[in-house]
Amino acid sequence: MPNSNALAAETRAVVVAFLAKWADAKVLTYKFSVYAETSRENRDKVQVVFSKPTPELPAPPAVAHFCFHLDETLRLVTGFTIESNPHFHALSEIRFHERVIDDVIKRKLLVKQQNLVNLNDEFASTRVPSAIAACDEERRSHNRETLEESLLEMFQRKDPYNDGRIAFVDFSEVLHDLKLPGIHHQQRQILFAFAEQDRDEMVDYASFVPTAADVLDTLSHAHQSEADAKDATERAQEAEEAYHVLVAREVDYSIEQLNKLLQPHTSDRQREASAPAAESETDGEAALVVSASTASLSTDPGYQRAAEASDVAGDQVLDDDVLAEDLSPNKPSAYVTRRQLRHALESPQLLVSKGEINLILGLAEVTPDGRILCSQLGELFPRVRSLVFQFQRQCFGDRLEKYLLQQLSSYESGCLQGSSEHMRFRLKQKDFNLVVKDMTKLLLTPYQLMRVLAVCGGSSDVERVVEYKRCIPLMAQSLREQVDLDAIIHNAVALQRAQDSLSCDATRVLAVPSEEVLKQSSLECFEQLDAHKLGVLSTKDFFSSLAAVASLHEMALDGATDMAQLYALADPNASGRVNYMYFLQILHPLLRYIQQERMVQCGWASARAQSKAANDDDDTETKGSK
Repeated sequence: MPNSNALAAETRAVVVAFLAKWADAKVLTYKFSVYAETSRENRDKVQVVFSKPTPELPAPPAVAHFCFHLDETLRLVTGFTIESNPHFHALSEIRFHERVIDDVIKRKLLVKQQNLVNLNDEFASTRVPSAIAACDEERRSHNRETLEESLLEMFQRKDPYNDGRIAFVDFSEVLHDLKLPGIHHQQRQILFAFAEQDRDEMVDYASFVPTAADVLDTLSHAHQSEADAKDATERAQEAEEAYHVLVAREVDYSIEQLNKLLQPHTSDRQREASAPAAESETDGEAALVVSASTASLSTDPGYQRAAEASDVAGDQVLDDDVLAEDLSPNKPSAYVTRRQLRHALESPQLLVSKGEINLILGLAEVTPDGRILCSQLGELFPRVRSLVFQFQRQCFGDRLEKYLLQQLSSYESGCLQGSSEHMRFRLKQKDFNLVVKDMTKLLLTPYQLMRVLAVCGGSSDVERVVEYKRCIPLMAQSLREQVDLDAIIHNAVALQRAQDSLSCDATRVLAVPSEEVLKQSSLECFEQLDAHKLGVLSTKDFFSSLAAVASLHEMALDGATDMAQLYALADPNASGRVNYMYFLQILHPLLRYIQQERMVQCGWASARAQSKAANDDDDTETKGSK
C-alpha cells in the first residue's frame, strides 16, 4: 500500500502542475480539487472536480467532474473524459476551453430547475431519461446475471453426479425454496412451463436456468411497475374472467379430445385391477376428465345456441349433478402414468403448446406409485391457461421488441459466422418461422403462433426474405392486443352478444361441419391432388384443396387472413410442403377458432347497429319536439 499511495501522490502532483499552468495562462478560471485512486488498474486516471465558490456561496450549486488520463510513464497528461461520458478528448487533437466546463454546469443547473436529480451526484448532468433508462438497464442486467448464478448453484447442490440433470422431485423442491421477494408462489408456478422432463423424469437444469432467470426478471419488473396501481387487481380479475369466456371452447375441445385419447390406457388398467362389475361401470363412463368450464358455460342459452349453430360434434353439456358425481372421491377413478399423459397431450388435435404440456405435468398431483388422477385434469387445464395468460400479460409488456430483435438478430449473426457478409436484418421465411417457434420465453399457444406468423406476412414462398426489423413492431402489437385487458373484456362482451343475437347465425358467422364429416370430405379433396399418394402436397395444391373444402361446405374463408393463419400451422417449418394427414387433425379446432373470431366481429357489428339505431331514434324525437 505505501507504494500505491506514493504513486497516487505522484500522479496527483502531475495533474495539479498541469492545471496550474492553465490557471496561470488565464485559460482556466475555475477552482479545482484533485484526487488520485490508489488502485493499480486506475493508476493512470486522476479525478478532478471544477467549481466556482464565492463568499456568498462557499458551496457552489453545481460542480463538474472530469477524469484526466496520463500516458504510460505517468508523467504527461494525454486527455480527459467528462462526467460519466466515456468519450475521450485527446489534448493532442483539441485545444481546451473552459466553455466545456460551463456547459456541464449549465446543464446541471437546468436539471436542478426541473427538480429531477440531486446535483451533488457525480453523474447528475447525464441523468436525463435516456441516461436513467440505460443505468436501470445495466442494473437490471447485473441482477439477472446474479440470479442466474444463484439458481445454477442451487440446482448443482442437488446434482451429485454433476451431469446437468436432476430428478423432477428435487427440481420442484428447489423452485419451492427460492427466496423471491415480490413474486408470490402462484406466479412462480409458471417456471414449470420451461422445465421439460425426459423419460426418467429428469430435468435438464443447465438449459432451464437462463430462461428461468429471464422469466423471474420479467416477473420482478412487472411487479414493481404495477405496485402503485390501486385498481390493478380488480381489473385483472375482470379481464381473467373475460379471458376464460373467450378460451372456453378451446379448452373444452382439448379436454374432450384428451378423454378419447386417455380412454384406452385407463380401460386397460381398470380391466387388470378391477372386478368385472367394476370394469363394466368404469368402461361406461362418458368422460374421464371433467371440464369445469364446460359445466358453467352449458347453462348459458347463448352458448347452447352457438354450439347448435356451428354443428360441432361432441360438445359436452354437463349439469351440476353430473359434475359433482364425476368429481366425487368415492367414485372409481381412472389413472394414467406421466408418460401416457405426455403422449396424449402431444397429440396434434389438442393444439396444446409445449409450455402448457410441461406446466400440466409439473402441476398435476402424482400418487406415490407415479400415477396421475385423470379427473383433476378438467380443473388443471383452465388453471394452466390462466397462469400462461397472467405471465404473457407481464411478458408482452416488458421490452418485447428488444427480445424479438435479440432472438432474430442472434440467429442471423449465427448464420453469418465465417462469412464476409454483414447483418442486414433479413431472414428467409423458413428461418424466420423457425426462430419465432423457438421463442420459448413467450409461451405462445398454437393459436397465437399462427396469428403472429400471419401478421408478418406469412408467405408460401419459402425463399421469401423477411425484413424482420420492420416486422417486429407488428408482431409486438399483435401479441399485446391478444393480452390487452380492455380488448379481452370487450371481446368477451361481443361474444356473448353474438351468442344471444339472432342475427349472428351460423351462415353469417362460419358454418363448420362436424369433425368426422369435415375430415372425410377434406381427405377426399386433398387426395385428388396427391398423385403419388404420399400424404404430402405442394403449397399451391394445398391452397387449391383448401379452397375446394371451403367451397364444398360453403365456408367463407378470407383468403388474405384465414388462409394465411391456416397455412402457418399447416407448414410450420415453411418447407413448402404440407403433410395434409397431419393438417386434418388440427383443421377442425382451427376452424372453430376462426368461427369464434367471426362471432366476436358479429357481436361488435350488432352493437354498432344497435347504437346507430338508438341515435337515429334520438334524432327523430329531437326533430319531432322542435
